[in-house]
Amino acid sequence: MHLNKLELRNYRNYAQEVISFDPGVNLIIGDNAQGKTNLLEAIGYLGSGKSFRAQKNGEMVRFETEFADFEGEIFSQERLQTLRWVLFGSARPRQLYRNGVKKKTVAEFCKRCCSARRI
Repeated sequence: MHLNKLELRNYRNYAQEVISFDPGVNLIIGDNAQGKTNLLEAIGYLGSGKSFRAQKNGEMVRFETEFADFEGEIFSQERLQTLRWVLFGSARPRQLYRNGVKKKTVAEFCKRCCSARRI
């Protein structure tokens, strides 16, 4: 799986950001506390549905907002696809979408598109 583009809305310190990735090597650089680790967390969550930092999904929602939304454009299984997660600050369950279609489980979400190990 190759990540081409990532859109973040209300995710941690990102109000709204669109990040494009080169097919080759990408360097993530910046001063302390500028969101480098948050970006890596979003990339990891996009492909796995798990955070390496947060215990609860609500921890990833930007302060004073109700939800976080991130969407990735990936190339997997010989075609372009979109993966989208909507996380809520409340106890409301997260929402998952693949190619615009809402999925009920992570297994259903990851079927076919996430089978490759590389992002």
